[in-house]
Amino acid sequence: MKTLSISLILFVALLVNCGNEQAMVSAQCERALHGGGCQPDECNKGCQAKYGAAAMGLCFFFQKPNDTCVCRYHC
Repeated sequence: MKTLSISLILFVALLVNCGNEQAMVSAQCERALHGGGCQPDECNKGCQAKYGAAAMGLCFFFQKPNDTCVCRYHC
């Protein structure tokens, strides 16, 4: 019975932590920096210059490979 109680407490704590992490993820914004070709290093540096050091630039494949640079940053 005691192990069941401890397991239940750990499970509830895990659920609470997952909810907090989801709230943090939803506080991110996403914007396209430019289209028409994307180099990963250039994209990342451009996003950090525009939105701060915590920003992250990603190349996305919409119509052709490495077509668009998208910035993810905290709102």
